[in-house]
Amino acid sequence: SLSSVAQMMQAKFSGPDARYQAICTDTRHLKPGDLFVALEGQHVDGHDYINIAEKRGAAGLVVSRPSASTIATLLVPNTLEALALFAKAMRARFPIPMVAITGSSGKTTIKEMLYSILSLKGSTLATTDNLNNEIGVPLTLSRLNPEHWAAVIEMGARREGDIAYLMSLADPSVGLISNASMAHVAIFGSTHNIAEAKGEIYKNIKSSGIAILNVDEAHADRWRSMMHKPAKIISFGLKNKADVYADNIILDKHGSFCDLHIEGKALALTLQAPGEHSIYNALAAAAAATALGVELETIQKG
Repeated sequence: SLSSVAQMMQAKFSGPDARYQAICTDTRHLKPGDLFVALEGQHVDGHDYINIAEKRGAAGLVVSRPSASTIATLLVPNTLEALALFAKAMRARFPIPMVAITGSSGKTTIKEMLYSILSLKGSTLATTDNLNNEIGVPLTLSRLNPEHWAAVIEMGARREGDIAYLMSLADPSVGLISNASMAHVAIFGSTHNIAEAKGEIYKNIKSSGIAILNVDEAHADRWRSMMHKPAKIISFGLKNKADVYADNIILDKHGSFCDLHIEGKALALTLQAPGEHSIYNALAAAAAATALGVELETIQKG
C-alpha cells in the first residue's frame, strides 16, 4: 500500500490510501496504478508533470513540494533520496542472493548471461535497459518481490563514489568487475582512476560476500588489495591461473566454442557470440553463478 511506502520513504502521507503496481519516474512510461516519483533534474522537474501523471491514472505521487492533488501524496524533503530509502527498505525486506556487476565494457552482456543462467533456477530480478545509475538501481530494487530467488544488478559510474553509493543501496552478496579500459577516460582522466572507481564494488562488498575477480586484468592486484577480506574470491581468466577458465577455444564468425572448467569439472560450451571477449564474459557469468551454488550443467545450458 502507498501508506506503507510512505513509512519506508519517511514521507508525510495524505489523501486516500491505495495499492500501487510499480514505481515510475517518467510519465511517458507511466501505467495506471503506478506511483509517480517527481524527480528534480538539472533540466527537467518531475513536478511539472504531476497533472499528466494524474490523468494517466497514477495511484499516488511522491513530491518535495505540497500538492493540491486529490490522489495519494507522499511529501518528502528530496524525492531522489526518498527513492533511495525505499530501495534500501525493499532490499532489507528481500535478503536474497544478489550479484552486482560493473566494468568499462561487457557488464551488460555478463548481466544478461548470468540472468539467463539464474532464470533456469527460478524467478530472477535483473536490471533492464540501461537503468544502472542512482535512479535506475533504486527502480530495479523497487521491483523485488517474494517470487525472486536471486537478483543481478548492473552498476555504472560517472564519477568517483557512484559505485560505493549504489553498493550501499543494493548490499549485494557477490561483486564482479568485468574490466577497466579507456572507455570512460574522458570522464575519469586515466585508466587508473577508472579502475579505482570500479574497484569500489570490491571495497564495499561485505566481509561475508564473494568477489569475482578477472585475474587477467592489469588492475587485478590493486582490486584484490581493496577487498575487506571477503569470505571468498572466485577468479576467472584465460592467461593466468584461475578458478574458472576455458581451453580448447575455437573462435569463428558463427560463435565461440571452448571447454569450460569449474572446480575440477569441464563441459563443452557453445556461445552464439563471436570473439575472445565473449569467452571472458561467459567466464565471468559462470564464476558468479558458481558463487550462488549453481550446478555446472545449468551454467552450461544458461
